[in-house]
Amino acid sequence: MTVWIYVDTSTQVGDPEHLKVFTNAEAANDWFKENDPEGVAFEYPVLDADKISPQEQKRRAQAAKSALTMGLDPVRREATIQQYMKAYKVSHEEALALLEAADF
Repeated sequence: MTVWIYVDTSTQVGDPEHLKVFTNAEAANDWFKENDPEGVAFEYPVLDADKISPQEQKRRAQAAKSALTMGLDPVRREATIQQYMKAYKVSHEEALALLEAADF
């Protein structure tokens, strides 16, 4: 994942207007058309973009546990477990253990 960053050198570091962060080049270009036609943004990687916040982990675990306890057919149940394994990078057994131990 990357973002596009524009630095307004006419402002001081820390000023709310000093940096503009865009999710993609198109968004940056749209902003430049209206605000700074000669401006330039540079692309930078977002650090740890693949990490999941604790709140998101809990939300995903709740959703997965709900799906597992709703009597899904075995194929859909296994698909849910596989999604959980991929999201949290854990083994099949670890995914089941985490789901069963989740405190909701």
